[in-house]
Amino acid sequence: MQKAGQPISNDHIVKTDLTKMGGYQVTQQVIEMKPTAIFAINDEIAIGLYRGIHEAGLNVPADISVVGYDDIDLTEYISPKLTTVHQAAFEMGQHSAEMIIERIENRDEPIQSVTLPVKLVERESVKKIN
Repeated sequence: MQKAGQPISNDHIVKTDLTKMGGYQVTQQVIEMKPTAIFAINDEIAIGLYRGIHEAGLNVPADISVVGYDDIDLTEYISPKLTTVHQAAFEMGQHSAEMIIERIENRDEPIQSVTLPVKLVERESVKKIN
């Protein structure tokens, strides 16, 4: 958002538990901000927001677009299907295990950093704003 010239104010960051219930519990607080879109730090929170948004009489994406992060399998089974950011969870675990083993075997090696690609998975939970 900063690169696009649209920095996010701390007032627009809502903290909650990283669970479906966490997303559900902050829905009213989020709705009061009158957003056109919500980016949830994980898909679980996004799914909780879906429920709260629906119970508030609003619709995803007609009233509020929602994007999650993780690309868990449940995102394709909710309606509308959740737009999300896919991260390579298996590869992340594999690299982590390899790095731990390498660190145990070579304690003097410098700390490593690995960046894995992410990909936007466009589904049905986002509405284009004209």
